[in-house]
Parts: sequence; structure tokens; C-alpha cells
Amino acid sequence: MLEVFTTIFTAVLNIGFLPEIYLYAAFVLFVAFLIFKSGKLSLELLKNPLAWMYSCIGLFFVIQYPKLSDLSMSACFVLYCALPFLILVSGFELIDMNRERATVVFKRVIYAVVVGCAIHCLLNIFSNIGHDRWHLVDFFLGNRSATNSGALNTFIFALLPAMLMEKNWKVKFVGSICFAISLIYAFILGTRTQLYMLVIILVGSAILFIVTSEKGTITPKLIFKWIVSIVVVVVAVYFILNYDVMGVKTTIESSNLGYRYVDVETAKSDTYRLGLIVEGLESLIKYPLGGNPVDHYFHNYWLDVGRVGGVIPFILAVAITLINLFQMWKVFRNKKYENSVRFAVLGLYLGTYMNYGLEPIMDGFTHLIFRFLLVNGMVYALYRFGKTTQEPTESSAVPE
Repeated sequence: MLEVFTTIFTAVLNIGFLPEIYLYAAFVLFVAFLIFKSGKLSLELLKNPLAWMYSCIGLFFVIQYPKLSDLSMSACFVLYCALPFLILVSGFELIDMNRERATVVFKRVIYAVVVGCAIHCLLNIFSNIGHDRWHLVDFFLGNRSATNSGALNTFIFALLPAMLMEKNWKVKFVGSICFAISLIYAFILGTRTQLYMLVIILVGSAILFIVTSEKGTITPKLIFKWIVSIVVVVVAVYFILNYDVMGVKTTIESSNLGYRYVDVETAKSDTYRLGLIVEGLESLIKYPLGGNPVDHYFHNYWLDVGRVGGVIPFILAVAITLINLFQMWKVFRNKKYENSVRFAVLGLYLGTYMNYGLEPIMDGFTHLIFRFLLVNGMVYALYRFGKTTQEPTESSAVPE
């Protein structure tokens, strides 16, 4: 019963009806309640340097960010130091207190996030009918950049391969609906980052599935089905676009995303962002202690951390990334876990870090940061369990 309630609670919170600082503070309190009720509290995560490294970055933001924004030191402490630490711990504890059903709980939580984000996307679709890209709004928050809103698609796109691998048809069905909503929203927003991410994850997942599958898993019959499916999709897409069936081609070309591919300003924007990388690296030299007063972002998580906090937080952020990728790869390579879990972890990390490389995450994408911190905590638990000699989890599809 508690698992079901946790799933519903997580989905509702990720609809985004309040600023994420309040929503994830509520999630932390909810996990604290679960810990109290179960009587199981593991402080194992406190031995992991990740939690303290995140907090250390937050402390540098507490010192410098109030000088560069209208946030107070207390707000920065909660937003960048205390809450990230607690979300990370909550993710770990949520899995640790359910060791015998770790993968089931993990999937319930991440799929609940998908449903919540999809509902938010659907509400935003209706709110932006007739709006151009420069006048888009968020159903709950009002004015919000298209790029920031596009991050709502991240978990949905990233988890598509995992959801399609599920044995439970209900998960596939709901996941497909969420993906369709997210794809429509991506065309309305006109954000290329999410579509590039989707293609990379789909292609990468397909290649890794073939490479890492055990001998005999990929049979000639399965290969034939794949080939037929790909041919059908290619022919269908060609037919629909070539003959503009139901006006699909016209709709795509007239969408905000279609406009961006023919707009000459898009190329200039790409060149400008490449220049920001150089500027961000120079900032680490000019402002080693952070506090760069420049009036724009570097559109890169690591460089923007350096812009605000300086060289030390930049190095910590890079180190955290390397640790995360190492743990992600270990979980992905662990055949104790079913494919849907392994490819969910792979997709979430690849998708999120693509966003990190292209957007000012720390300054305005806290909803993505908080979701990823929750995943970090849960994946660290799976990483630890995977190192044991015993089968750590119940390998099954998400229960009906």
C-alpha cells in the first residue's frame, strides 16, 4: 500500500503545481515519515563523498550567489546546499529500506516522475495554443523560457527505451502516451536539445542492447522483426511526409521547432554558445574564487558553477560527474538487474548530462537538478547492492 501511495505522491509532486523547492521539501518530509514508520535508517550514504561534495558546491553558492542575484543567503543555503543533500539522502534511503524490492521501487518512482512531467506538459500544450516561441507560458508559473520548459521532457525521452522493454503492457501503454505528449510539446517549444537527446539515447540504447546481450538472446527471428519494424516505420514516415497526410508535414514545418531549423539566427546562436565555452574557461582564470559579475550564463552546468563559485566548485562538479558516470556504468553492466532497470539508469544519466552540457542548470533548472539528485541517491543504492554476492533485488516488472 505504501508503495502505491509513494508512486501517486511522486507523480503528483512532479506535476509542478508549486515551485520545486516546496515540492521536493515535501518529498523529503514524506521519505522521513517512511523511515520513521519502517524504523529503518541507514547512514551509509553519509560515507559517500557525493553528498558532501554537492553540499560543498552549495556552500560556495551561499557565499557568492547573493551578490549576483536577488536571492538571500538563507534561500541559497536551502536551494543549493541543504535541499540537494536531503534529496540525495532521501533517494538512497527510499531504496535501502526496500532492499528486497529495490528495482520495483526504483521503477515506480522514476515512472511516476514521467507521468507527473507528462501531465505538466499536457497542461502547457493547452496553455500555449496559438502562441509563438517567444511568448510561451507555463500553466502554473506563467512566464518561463522554452529551454527551461523543455527540461520537462528529459526524463520522458530518456526513459523511452526502458519503458518499451517492460513486460507489463500497461507500462508500455502509459509510457507511449506520455512520450506522445512530450513529443508534441517539444515541437511547440522548438527546443532542439531534447530531440537530439532522444535520438542519441535511442541509437545508443539499441547499439548497447546488441553489444551487451548474452549469446542467444538476439535470435534471427528477433532481428527479422526489427528489420521489418524499421522498414515499416521508414516507409510510413516517408509516405506521411511526402504526401502531407492529414497535414502532418505542414504542421511540422510551421511549428516552432520547424522554424528553428530554417531560421538563420539559429546558426548564430550555436556559434555564440561555442564562444561561451571559451569565455567560461577564461572565467575560471580571471575569477578563481567565483563571483563573475557577467550578465549572462555560459549555458554549461560545470562552467556556470565555476562562474558563480570559482575553481574549487568547478573541480568538485567535474569529480561528481565522473563518479556518477562510473556508478551508472557499473549498474548498467550488472546483469543482476533486468534490462529495463539497466537502460533506465543509462538513459537518465545520458539525457540529464546532455542538458547539463547545454543549459544554465544551476541558475534556473532546479527542477531537473532535484529530479536527478533523487535518481543519484537511488542509483547509488543499486550500485552498492550490485557489489554484493547475493541477489540484491527482486527482478520483476512494475507490478500491476
